[in-house]
Amino acid sequence: NEKCSLSIFSNTEESKNLLSSYNSDQENNPLHIKITRIDDIRLLTYSYLSNNGHCFFRRIPKTDKLETINVAIVGFGSYGVEMLRALLWYCQMPGYKVNITVIDQDNKAQSRFEAMFPSLKVNQDFEDENDMRYRIEFKHSSYGEKQFLDDIQGLPAGSFFFVFTGNDEVNMLASDSIRRAREQANKPCSTLGKSGDVITT
Repeated sequence: NEKCSLSIFSNTEESKNLLSSYNSDQENNPLHIKITRIDDIRLLTYSYLSNNGHCFFRRIPKTDKLETINVAIVGFGSYGVEMLRALLWYCQMPGYKVNITVIDQDNKAQSRFEAMFPSLKVNQDFEDENDMRYRIEFKHSSYGEKQFLDDIQGLPAGSFFFVFTGNDEVNMLASDSIRRAREQANKPCSTLGKSGDVITT
């Protein structure tokens, strides 16, 4: 059926390369079947930002003041990497700067990030009036450790927390731990859209 189209859900680089070459090589695709690759991690990330991202921009930016968006990403697996990449693009707004803190149990998370994105700066402010303004920092700790609570309590009030540990149960436990730690630090959490911290798993 020449009108057939096929959707393949995959987030691997292999599938990306294979399917891209398949669609461009019409000689080996005599039926001209259209194949669309759907990266469900990227789809979920951008769907979330499309539905809830307006909460990052709580105030109208002023020309004489730089508004700062503070985000913590707990867990730097596939979802954490995609969210960081998306936030750098999404928060490129005049008058805004995004501070992203990545908390991961892997002490090589920063090294992995630098290998994936060699053009991005780590542990320093990057400010370009015609481009993005950001700061990315990495912290090494995991849920259940004292250092994790210290890292959480040290983040600014009104932060957005994304928890991507790779395990739903641990996500919920870590989120509850974050909520308690923020309350102890007198930085209470709130529901999405109101003042205070926001936690999303």
